[in-house]
Amino acid sequence: MKTNFVNATIGLILIIVLQTHPALAADMLSQAGYSKPATTQQQENTLLIHMSKLYTAVGDNQSAAMCLKQNIRLNPNDAESHWLLGKYYFQAGYRTPAIMAFCRFLTLEPISHRAHIASQILSGLLNIQDSFEFGNKPPDWAMIAEIKETTMSDGDFSLVKIGVYFKKALLPPEQYESQRQAIAIELELLFQVLAEMPAPVKSEGFAWQYYAPYFTAAFEDNQLGTLVHHILSSMSPPEELTWSDIHEVELSAFKQWSENYLWSMSWEQQAQSQGAGR
Repeated sequence: MKTNFVNATIGLILIIVLQTHPALAADMLSQAGYSKPATTQQQENTLLIHMSKLYTAVGDNQSAAMCLKQNIRLNPNDAESHWLLGKYYFQAGYRTPAIMAFCRFLTLEPISHRAHIASQILSGLLNIQDSFEFGNKPPDWAMIAEIKETTMSDGDFSLVKIGVYFKKALLPPEQYESQRQAIAIELELLFQVLAEMPAPVKSEGFAWQYYAPYFTAAFEDNQLGTLVHHILSSMSPPEELTWSDIHEVELSAFKQWSENYLWSMSWEQQAQSQGAGR
């Protein structure tokens, strides 16, 4: 108990220093064993990550999430930020934002111990069982009522959840042949519903502004197969090794597409850009 109190007190002191004297905080973190960043941007990214961990250590999870979101805005290809934000969403019970955060993390870090954990969590969030039996049951309204899909800072995904359940109810009873097929169908349903939501629904919140546009664009650009490959890579099923050999060009194209994606572009700007390109 005494140790926890001391750690919390130290964490609060570090948070104050991080907010008021970032250069001093960088030196403190360096002396504590962290490597000192080489550039100003890298320094800010590193400090935001450490701030989020300190906020988590003292029980302020919302402030921790705010630091992670800010870091993603500055550095959208930082795998650790997406991993930590996915854990925050998952532990808070926010299903759709958690799915998107873990998927984005796996596109950046498909093979690692925590990637394996993220893949397992995703399978659970997508309701995929070992037998791959799903998509053949009517909506469970009691389950829908229990799922938290609304957050003050991440937008309302309750209509998305209901939309996915309705699409599932219209599917014929089916038993899928592999985990790849199961994940692909579940994500396709989710991304279809995200794309079909009216603009007023998806105009607010971090998850709507940063995650949803990315995945709907990936889906519309036929990147779903490559995304599923990243999700399953850490589990190393035999078919994924074969898939990567056959689809080497697609994997390279997805990496380039993802790195060049304009994360700061809003839904309205995307719609205008797509309209101008037609």
